[in-house]
Parts: sequence; C-alpha cells; structure tokens
Amino acid sequence: MTYGQIYTKFLIEYDKADLTSSYPSLTEYEAATILDKAYLALIAQKVSGNNLRKSTIESDIKSVSDLQNLIVNDNISEENGSLWPEDTAFIPNAVMYSLPEDFLYFVGAQILVGYLSSDTQNNPIYVPVKLVPHESAQKFF
Repeated sequence: MTYGQIYTKFLIEYDKADLTSSYPSLTEYEAATILDKAYLALIAQKVSGNNLRKSTIESDIKSVSDLQNLIVNDNISEENGSLWPEDTAFIPNAVMYSLPEDFLYFVGAQILVGYLSSDTQNNPIYVPVKLVPHESAQKFF
C-alpha cells in the first residue's frame, strides 16, 4: 500500500468518525504526522512484544512477515567504519560505526571470525552476536 492510499483511507475513516462534537480539520502534514506516529507505534509493538499476544519479533512469524521489508542487512567493515582513535582507545579491538539515521531497532548480528580455508571467497565462519548490558561488557574490555 502506498502512502497516498493510506492517506486516502485515513481521510475516509476520519470523516466517518462518530464524533458528537466537531473535530478539527487536519492539514496533510498533520495527518502525515499522526500516521507516522501510529506506524512507529505498530512497529514497536511487533518488535518489543508489547501486544495482545505478548510475542516479540523473534517468536512470531507474522511479525517477521509484516516487518520483512523494513529489515535491512548492513556490513560493518574497516571500509565503512573506523578504529578508535589512539588517544581514546579503551577497547583495543573495537571499530566505531555510525548507525544510519533511519535506524530503529537492533534485531541481530554476526561477526566474521575467519575462513575454513585460505580462500577468503569461500567458507566464512560467522559467530552470532548477543547483546549484553554495558556493565557485563566492561569485564571484557
């Protein structure tokens, strides 16, 4: 569904709203703001599990399917990241990476740790990433 179709459906439902008093007319920008806020709230419900079924994105095939087009894979490497500056390096093996401006939620990650053969085009070995609290991570810095 395109934004134009969503906006048209919103106007139809807004016009049909059973209100006993008058309601304000909305500019297109104001309607877009309401729709964006509702869209972000719906995404948050599906990701966090704050919904009727109490199911997070990982445990619900429907949530994954609904959000599939929003999930983006990105490769972090030395080409698009930078090592910590020498004077502020408190984690020697860390790489700084700027998140995209449209980043909302971390879903998962994996790290390339090596290859099964000397051929770097085949047989990569990936290790899954698990997020931990900062206090726990400090023990490994």
